[in-house]
Amino acid sequence: MSSGFESDSMPPRLLHILPTFAPGGAELVAVSVMNGLGAEFAHTILPLNGHSEAAQLLRVPFRLLEAPPGRSSPLYAWKLRQLIGRERPDLVLTYNWGAIDAVIAMAALARCPAIHNEHGFGAEEAHSLLWRRLLIRRWFLGRIYSTVAVSECLQDIVLNRYRLRPEKTRLIPNGIDTEAFQRRDGIPWRRSHGIARDALVIGFLGILRPEKRLAFLLEAFLQARLPGAVLAIVGDGPCRAELEKLAHEMGLARSVIFTGYAQRPVEALSGFDLFAMSSSTEQSPTALMQAMSCGLPVIATAVGDCALLVGRDQPWVVAADDLPGYVERLRRMASVDERAPAGERNRRRAVEEFSQRRMVERYRALYHEAIAAFRRQAVRPS
Repeated sequence: MSSGFESDSMPPRLLHILPTFAPGGAELVAVSVMNGLGAEFAHTILPLNGHSEAAQLLRVPFRLLEAPPGRSSPLYAWKLRQLIGRERPDLVLTYNWGAIDAVIAMAALARCPAIHNEHGFGAEEAHSLLWRRLLIRRWFLGRIYSTVAVSECLQDIVLNRYRLRPEKTRLIPNGIDTEAFQRRDGIPWRRSHGIARDALVIGFLGILRPEKRLAFLLEAFLQARLPGAVLAIVGDGPCRAELEKLAHEMGLARSVIFTGYAQRPVEALSGFDLFAMSSSTEQSPTALMQAMSCGLPVIATAVGDCALLVGRDQPWVVAADDLPGYVERLRRMASVDERAPAGERNRRRAVEEFSQRRMVERYRALYHEAIAAFRRQAVRPS
């Protein structure tokens, strides 16, 4: 059996297989890890839907692969197995349910180890896991090297719902660059979007997908009736046109702006007074951590590890279906006397708890461990 290594002097080759490489939570974490690892590994990226915009953020050499056609085919795992065989990576990294065909391929491919990265669920599994998917995860994830969970909530699901053995799982919480995410002068960003210097800006940052539940945020903003306030929705995605239409129908066209994707999110965050997240499902959202690192007060729904990130003793995390509670907190945060101490506390907490360096080191150790374990197995006498 070949280990996949051509020379000990060559960096190990990592093949990242993702549903998409558009800028989203899992993709931005992958970018951070790749950048943090530097030249220690060689990276090849396979976005199954063809979108690779997040590659613009990489500061290390990489290759992009084109996905084989026929993604909806029941034989797609076989196509991916053939592709992986041709690439001969030293380690395959898969991400979320959208890459499950690659997990299936790796469960039957003995040429290198595989690590699956579980970052969360789409809207279809926001409230309960789909049984077919659950059974597939149980069967195939137990046959690869390891599954990484990015939150304590996900780790519990991996252990108790997927029923993976503890030695087959790792908890690696997301981390961010708290030096890069520090509040700057937000006036230029406001000016570029026609927002007054003294306006109260409530902001969301992320991909506009159904599970972000931004219609809930629009309704809460409408009911809060905050004089002179602006709701800035920063990001792009499949729900944008629908949300723009809804904002117009609600009479919010003048007080809600859609800015599109932010190439430099710290500039948008610096223009906010308050960060708002209303998701129906999250795990360890990097946008929430980035906002806290920028010293912003935050309001979030109690999904995934959001309460753990903000602090269990804080009143700014509300039940996902508690619209009156969310509205009440928006009104409270309209006061600078409430916002200022909450923002200062969030910045301190981010610096102390959300270490990107620690996250990268944990991934580095796991990658080397998986490759070394496979090499030992490969040279073991039969």
